This record gives sequence, C-alpha cells and structure tokens, in this order.
Amino acid sequence: MTPEIMGFIAMALMGISLGMLGSAGSMFTLPILVYFFALYPQEATTYSLLIIGTCTLISGIRHILGGSIHMKTLIFFSVPSFAGIVAARHFVLPWLPDPIFNLGLLVLTKNTLIMLFFSVLMLISSFSLFSSRILRAEHHSRVPPFFILMFQGP
Repeated sequence: MTPEIMGFIAMALMGISLGMLGSAGSMFTLPILVYFFALYPQEATTYSLLIIGTCTLISGIRHILGGSIHMKTLIFFSVPSFAGIVAARHFVLPWLPDPIFNLGLLVLTKNTLIMLFFSVLMLISSFSLFSSRILRAEHHSRVPPFFILMFQGP
C-alpha cells in the first residue's frame, strides 16, 4: 500500500474523528500531511489550515443559518486566531533563519522547529484533555485575554 493511499485512509479517519468529536482535526492533519504525503511542515500548516477551515466553514454555515451560533463569541474567538496566524506566517516565520541552530551534527531547521512546536502543543493538549482536574464554574465565566487567543488557532 502506497503512502498516499494510507494518507487518504488516515484523512478519512481524521474526518470521522472530527465529525464525531467536533475537534482535534488539526492535531491529526499536520502529521498526516507531513508523514504520508511528504509535504514540508511549512506547506503542511497552510494546507492544514485550509482543510480544517473549509470543513469548519461548511459546518458553520449550517449552524449560522440555524441560529445556533452566537456571533459575538464567533468574532471574539476567530479574530484573534486569524491575527495570530497572520502574524506567525508573515512576520515570525520569514524572520527565522534557516537553519535556526547548527552545532556540528545537530541541526535545527524551520521545519523541524515547526514539528517540535506542534508536538509540544499536542502533548500539552493531551495532558489537559486527560488530566483529572475539575474545572470550576468560575473558570468558565472568565474571558481569556486577546493575546492568548492569538495562539489558539481555528
């Protein structure tokens, strides 16, 4: 079985998990695009945003037309997310040298840094998902700061 066929199967499974759970699509999309479709991580992040954004838009239109989405909340979360994406893609990534770090046999490139950052983000997300701490009701009423939402992504 070719890597592309396995990638399409993995994408179908990712779509099923996204549909059933309502989240975690971007957590699966980037590694699938990098490891099965042999895309560079910089390209894969763009395609991942396109794939997840398109799926979210399609399902969101139905909910917007049905009136089940609070538009102020939608804008509150989407504007900082897009601002973070634009800032990272247009200001941070072009500013980084490639390779970032070179010490003999140890070379840290932009693509490796993206995958390392993403893996740490996945570990933090999985830890918070499976942690046994109980959220109190007052934590739900807090409004997260704008700059934290910039790193959340769509």
